[in-house]
Amino acid sequence: MVTMLRKTTQFADRNIAIAGMARTGLAAAPVLKRLGANVILSDSAGVSELSGRLTEVDELGVDLRIEATIEDALRGADMVIPSP
Repeated sequence: MVTMLRKTTQFADRNIAIAGMARTGLAAAPVLKRLGANVILSDSAGVSELSGRLTEVDELGVDLRIEATIEDALRGADMVIPSP
């Protein structure tokens, strides 16, 4: 069922950037991965500010961009989801 869903969603095989690793960004990332997206998760904060979240993100298998500028965060993205 998941395989069929993955191939038929509008997100499958698209590069989707999530700008921000707050609650919204961390909630959206695994959902988009399950729907077949290539997730780019970024934050302008550094490792020390994000340390509590990095273990969770590492398990997702996403493209993680820390201390990212806007240009870095959006590079290669087909779609952007801002995290408020």
